[in-house]
Formats: sequence, C-alpha cells, structure tokens
Amino acid sequence: MDPGILCFHHCEHKVFCTIIPENCPVCQQKLDRYDYNLLPFRVPYPFVKASQHPRAIVMKPTHGDFLNEYYNSKDLHIGVTNSQGCVVEFSEEGIRSVDPVNKKWSECETSVDWDQCLLLEQFDELWNEIW
Repeated sequence: MDPGILCFHHCEHKVFCTIIPENCPVCQQKLDRYDYNLLPFRVPYPFVKASQHPRAIVMKPTHGDFLNEYYNSKDLHIGVTNSQGCVVEFSEEGIRSVDPVNKKWSECETSVDWDQCLLLEQFDELWNEIW
C-alpha cells in the first residue's frame, strides 16, 4: 500500500506529495527541474500491517488513516499485538480485540483496519510465552 511519498524543498519549504506537481503548492511558482533547493527523493514508507508484527505496540488514527484523513487535532488509537498478531485495541469504549484474518471485532460486527499503523515498539520472541 506504499503510495510512494516524495519530498522536495522549494521556496524555503519542505513539500511532501505522491507526484511532483507542475507548480509549487506553497508559492504557486512553476517548478523547473533545476529550481529545487533539494532534489526530490522518496521517503521510506513508515506504516506497517499490525498483524505482521507480533508482540508489538501499534498506533493509528481513531477514524480513517494517517495519509488521507489525519490531522494533529484528531484522536489516536493504541493497540497491542499478541504473539499471533491479533490486535487488542484500547479506545474510549474500553478494550477490544480484532481477529487478523477476518478483521472483525470479537464483540461486534464492525470491521477495523490496522493495515496502516505506526509500529511504536516490537518485543523479542522470548516474550512469546508471556505475551
């Protein structure tokens, strides 16, 4: 799901985008290939699928995803994955778990998407017996 996030520096601003625009989104000046303070480069994709990271602490926006709908003022959800990659989520409604195969809540029918989250910490396999 990596959309290919690009970064370039123009008019004293760092700009992040998925395609290089014809005009700078900050100053509206037409971009010339020699007009960059820093040549465009691809940013490493920072998001992971929680189910592929057992024994981990993960975080995602409460609603939507980081790339399209998240702003600093929006709420975040934190979760913990067990040794099988099942997510246990902590929200204002309490603790809930999500099955990694059907992505369904264990207590209700609403699906949850943990395919684009930030990996905060992952613990060693030695934790398998406890985790």
